[in-house]
Parts: sequence; structure tokens; C-alpha cells
Amino acid sequence: MALITAEMLFQNNVLEIIRKIESDNKADIQRDFDEMPNLCPDLLTWMERNPAAVGRAFTQHLINYGFTNDDLN
Repeated sequence: MALITAEMLFQNNVLEIIRKIESDNKADIQRDFDEMPNLCPDLLTWMERNPAAVGRAFTQHLINYGFTNDDLN
């Protein structure tokens, strides 16, 4: 059995956020891939060009994980 590390937990959370971004923005992502292949050749580039979508997914992940204002202060 593999030892669970902080790095593994971080990676799992990042991948969960990315999957949520993909599912919530599927149509927009595909449209940009089709219409602007030079500007959006891959998902990471799309996320760089769409920080609002990434921010929403990140914030929702924090909320779902159980973070509160008290935790952040």
C-alpha cells in the first residue's frame, strides 16, 4: 500500500478542480479549440485565457472542501 503524501493530496485536488472546469465549460472549451486552435491548443492554455472560470472552480472547491472565512483569516 502506497503512503499518501501531501503532494498526492494536492495533485488529487488539482485534478478534481480541472475535471470540474472541463465539465462546467465543455461547450466553451470545445468552441475555442475549434475556432481558435492557435490561441487555445490545449486545456492549460484555455485555463490561462479564462481565469474567471478557473477562479470560480477553485473557490467552489474550497467551499465544498469545507473551508470557511475563519479558516482563511
